Amino acid sequence: MGFPDNHTGTTYANGENFYSETSIKGVIKNNKMNITEEKVSTSNYPDKSALCLLSFFLTIDKKQLSGYFIPRNHFSKCRNGTVIFHKIEKKEPVRT
Repeated sequence: MGFPDNHTGTTYANGENFYSETSIKGVIKNNKMNITEEKVSTSNYPDKSALCLLSFFLTIDKKQLSGYFIPRNHFSKCRNGTVIFHKIEKKEPVRT
């Protein structure tokens, strides 16, 4: 029986006319990962306090994370849902 592995970091969201950076805290234990968005650090959205903050409950399986998320604040546009993140190997260019 091991202790949970606690982490902090930043998430980045980018869209056509939107960007945001959010500070997060997370816990990894066995093949489970729980991530909580703590606060919006930077955004081009006019009212940062109106942005949704989420909590993610994920399962780690080889090259993907999957699970669900729920809103931490309850604005009319904040919803829950499911998510799958796939690991993509970054290919370095061949130098000659």
